[in-house]
Amino acid sequence: LYAGKAKSVYTTDDADKLILLYRNDTSAFDGKKIEQLDRKGMVNNKFNVTAGSICKRLGLEEGQDLNPPTFEFFLKNDDLGDPMINEFHIRSFD
Repeated sequence: LYAGKAKSVYTTDDADKLILLYRNDTSAFDGKKIEQLDRKGMVNNKFNVTAGSICKRLGLEEGQDLNPPTFEFFLKNDDLGDPMINEFHIRSFD
């Protein structure tokens, strides 16, 4: 369905379910620093507390539980600085 620089998305026989296959590549500073992180997908999907940029942007303390869990979407594009997008953007981009 989709292959980007962080993950690939595959359809399944169930229209309500997708498979996310994460790459072990991690990047920072708009792709200028790239390293490997074993089991990145497992690690990414276990986080349900505040950390990193959300704390800086919203003035939150690291380690806060967010209830309900909060998901943020970013357009992975180094030239644009990986801007945040919302569900309406995603629907429009199809």
